[in-house]
Amino acid sequence: MDEFINYAEKQAEKAENLSFCRGIKLLHIRDTVKEMLDFIGKSGIFEEYTVHNIDHVDQMLKIVEWLIPENTKRKITYAEWLMLTLSIYFHDLGMVVIKDEFEHRMETDFKQYKEKILQDTDGSEYGEYVRQKGDTFLYQEFVRENHATRIRRWIEKKSDKQLGKADVVCEKINNILENLDPMFRNDLAMICESHHKDDMDDFGKYKVKRQYGNDENERVNLSYIAIILRIADLLHITKDRTPSIARRFINVSNPISTIEWEKQNAVRAVRPKDQRNEDGIVDDSKQKDTIEITAYFEGAETAEGYFGLSSYLQYTRKELNKCCEIVEKAQKREGATWYEFPWREIDESQIEVKGFEKKKLQFTIDQDNILQMLVGHTLYNDSSVVVRELVQNGIDAVRLQTEYEKRKGKNYEEGKVLVEWDSQKRVLTFWDNGTGMSIQDVENYLLKVGASKYKDEAVKKEFPDFTSISHFGIGILTCFMVANDIDIFTNSIEQKEANSINLRKVNGSYLLRQLDKNELDQRIKRHGTMVKLYIRNDVDMTKIEEDLRKWIVVPEIPVYLSVDKKESIRIGYDTLKEVLKTYLNETGYNVDGEKYDVYEKVHGNVTVAYAVRYVEYMSDWCLMGVNNINMFNRGKTTLPIGTCVEGIRVEFSTPGYENRSILAIANIKIVNIKLM
Repeated sequence: MDEFINYAEKQAEKAENLSFCRGIKLLHIRDTVKEMLDFIGKSGIFEEYTVHNIDHVDQMLKIVEWLIPENTKRKITYAEWLMLTLSIYFHDLGMVVIKDEFEHRMETDFKQYKEKILQDTDGSEYGEYVRQKGDTFLYQEFVRENHATRIRRWIEKKSDKQLGKADVVCEKINNILENLDPMFRNDLAMICESHHKDDMDDFGKYKVKRQYGNDENERVNLSYIAIILRIADLLHITKDRTPSIARRFINVSNPISTIEWEKQNAVRAVRPKDQRNEDGIVDDSKQKDTIEITAYFEGAETAEGYFGLSSYLQYTRKELNKCCEIVEKAQKREGATWYEFPWREIDESQIEVKGFEKKKLQFTIDQDNILQMLVGHTLYNDSSVVVRELVQNGIDAVRLQTEYEKRKGKNYEEGKVLVEWDSQKRVLTFWDNGTGMSIQDVENYLLKVGASKYKDEAVKKEFPDFTSISHFGIGILTCFMVANDIDIFTNSIEQKEANSINLRKVNGSYLLRQLDKNELDQRIKRHGTMVKLYIRNDVDMTKIEEDLRKWIVVPEIPVYLSVDKKESIRIGYDTLKEVLKTYLNETGYNVDGEKYDVYEKVHGNVTVAYAVRYVEYMSDWCLMGVNNINMFNRGKTTLPIGTCVEGIRVEFSTPGYENRSILAIANIKIVNIKLM
């Protein structure tokens, strides 16, 4: 290429005469970038990915021409065109992997990444796929996750060996950018990284009026450039990115890549939608604000591609609106009034399908309504109830295993429930060494809302004296209050193989697989269940211990909590008396029998503990009211007031009262009532 064709490059080339970039040649940079981009997919890494070469760059530059409104284009500086053009050149260069880099992969953070992935996906379908593909695929994923950071470091001349030993690439980048002003260069690195970050509204980082010299053309709106880069990249989803000739020679086996190829191979055009006046006539004078997608899917085998495109456009629509808000915020707060971003909507009416329906048919559940219908809104409006439900299920499973052991003449003393919280991975795990679940248990009880194994007539006949503490059969359903994805591993002594259940969304599908018991976590190899919840980012888990202690008071089975792999702590107490005594001592009321004391009484299957205080002017002991507790101390821990069933709190009022008036707590042991 002897001269530029794209408008953005032509304008960017004019910046070569500005003080901060004298000595650089944009054409030379482009040629070198083209050479490096051609390496993507050549080493066996990213060979199944859609096109990321110079054609991708050129298409993004073409999108930019209509993405930026005419009024803004006229006012954008040469420095801004240069920043935008270079960021488009470089944003995917972090995906370049040369053979030498791959051979030294175990000397980088890839080693830890690999261990983590294999551990986290153990027993899953994705885990099996990863193991089949080996290190080539895993290193690809490692680079993909880090490619934005890789290119930032390379541009900054900070070759981070832990992200891949790519000295040759880093040297090439340095050679073509060495005459670029250091401040501009560092900002370029930041912009390139921004297309994989979510912080473009940080005007302290992405300065709206960044000056690299005194000339007016040496000013850059970094926030706006980051937005244009992000959206231009998202919108390049046309057929030219998935050349059919390449697909014939590549066995696209990665399920994610397959959907990407299918959806992009179907897209014919991405363009501004014509605006019309009141008479329905196209009016070019009106500012366009909608992006029109033209695509064609033929045959049922392309359905996944269509649904993949639909989901992608839904995400893109959210990004458009987010960018609109950022630009409007910059206009108001920073005075950047001439930077416009009108795009708010995506029109999918020109997406045609043949051989299948656009609507994906499936059963749906109104989660909020069904929870209220089953148990009442007053109980299940608290997401921490998830903790209670799963611990209850674990306790029941251990209690039933105890009954099995009794039948054999054995004592089952090692039964327990363990809750583990990993704040980094945001994984909440519930483990018990109870009975586990057979395939029949999974299908008949776990996945049937309202069904309970313990209500089954066969179980009731076999264990007439056993009564569960879980009554509603919706333990797993409540998990969707805090997580979209759930993995369950369960091992029943009734089966030769264990079971793995992967649940995706409350109204989604599930995958049930049988596993060799040797593949299981050591703790459930004999029997038991492990439930993993992948907690959503919007759920606050900082009070996991408090949530557990709120519900788990005097459990029949030991319950433990471990946070971030630290030593586990016991949750709950042996007696109700101990509950109140511990609380009072921790909040400054010394239970010494002289000023404060705690009594425990048993009547039938009901146990009640209550606190008393000595009133000197009356020379007598009185029940300790909630108002007698210092307000400051009251907030330190949850008030131990309420009613428990089998050690699990179900009510938070003073037993026998409608409010919290007396510091007292009760526990009810469930007994079967036989009618005469």
